[in-house]
Amino acid sequence: MVNRVKNLLFYLVFLGVGILLMIMGSSYAQKQPKSLTILYTNNINGEIDPCPT
Repeated sequence: MVNRVKNLLFYLVFLGVGILLMIMGSSYAQKQPKSLTILYTNNINGEIDPCPT
């Protein structure tokens, strides 16, 4: 009888920790993605134009 209670307690603790980890882990999936800024220089082939003076 004592062994059965210990097994039940072990499974309940294991189940509780598993549920807690699922709840805590799911909140991280809702973060906003990082933004990326792309600068366009209008040089198609990467040419360097001299400054007009």
